[in-house]
Amino acid sequence: MDVGYLVQTVDEWKRLLPRVHPFYAIKANPDPVLLHLMKEMNFGFDCASMYEIKTIIDMGVHPSKVVYANTRKQSSHAKYASSVGVDLTTFDDEDELQKIETIAPNMKLLLRISTEGFARSQSEGMAKKFGCSIKNARSLLKKAQLAGLKVQGVSFHVGSGVTSPEAFSRAMREAKMAFVEGSKLGFHMNILDIGGGFPCETATKYCTIKFSKVAEVINKALDEEFHPNEHNDISIIAEPGIYFSMPSTVLVANIIEKRVNGKKCKAAPNIEYFINDGNQSSLFTYKITNGVTPVAMPVAQKHIDAPVFKCKVWGQTCDDDVVLEECELPDMDVGDWIYFTESGWRNLPQEALSKNGLHLTVPFT
Repeated sequence: MDVGYLVQTVDEWKRLLPRVHPFYAIKANPDPVLLHLMKEMNFGFDCASMYEIKTIIDMGVHPSKVVYANTRKQSSHAKYASSVGVDLTTFDDEDELQKIETIAPNMKLLLRISTEGFARSQSEGMAKKFGCSIKNARSLLKKAQLAGLKVQGVSFHVGSGVTSPEAFSRAMREAKMAFVEGSKLGFHMNILDIGGGFPCETATKYCTIKFSKVAEVINKALDEEFHPNEHNDISIIAEPGIYFSMPSTVLVANIIEKRVNGKKCKAAPNIEYFINDGNQSSLFTYKITNGVTPVAMPVAQKHIDAPVFKCKVWGQTCDDDVVLEECELPDMDVGDWIYFTESGWRNLPQEALSKNGLHLTVPFT
């Protein structure tokens, strides 16, 4: 884990998005070291299940620092969240409202609006699965009012790997419309959750736009729709995941078996490596993300300048669990380690790591 780079991303976020408090989406990487560092820097946390909520609460995070950002909550998970004091959650249809009314009527609610068709992204299916259209927002808010529930704001998510920052400004405009409708119904609308989808510039094949450009669009939209002079009581949060986790961590896997096709002679052998991870676990992102492939590198220093050969890297499960169909790696042994650079790892000089230590960053307020 590159702690120095995590600190750099925190500093960048605070500089470019000063009004937005991050609630880290722990599904992106629930590594305990990463989570504890974020806790010390006063992050909030976006949780989607009872397990994720329990992980954060057991760390000593205050329940007010958690948003249960799942509009399809399992009833037992909703009961658990309420029992430990997590009272901020999302909804996007009438059935979810009825569930909340029955299980946790005291929860504070965020209406999740859909961003379907706003811009292409790597996770466009999310906009079809989650969120209500702005056309249906008033009727859904009215149902929440009749049920005596407490709606306090709006949320949206433009999708990971979004191709246009304008998706954020369009979503912000529709969020403002939902805020107005909620206020008319008597709700105290004071929370705006702008979701995730923030580009990670160190993952060269994942990022299509610069974070600075996205931040510029977001700040402009916030000033236009939620200017601090007119909305000084609104808390603005976000749910970044990849933005913080990709550049801060590196995935390392162990070679558990190898197969050499052909004899070792002047012609390069074709080596197949089998590792203790794969597309069904840590490398799942690459399976579902078009055009993004990991780059495998040997960990041991002795292999850095060694000759490389045409190789294939297999995961642990089925015949389609192929991590890399073709790559170049040295002739390594069972028990050696490989790390994957396109998970966002960036090799910083050692002096950069020490220079950018935690003491240079103050917590989020």
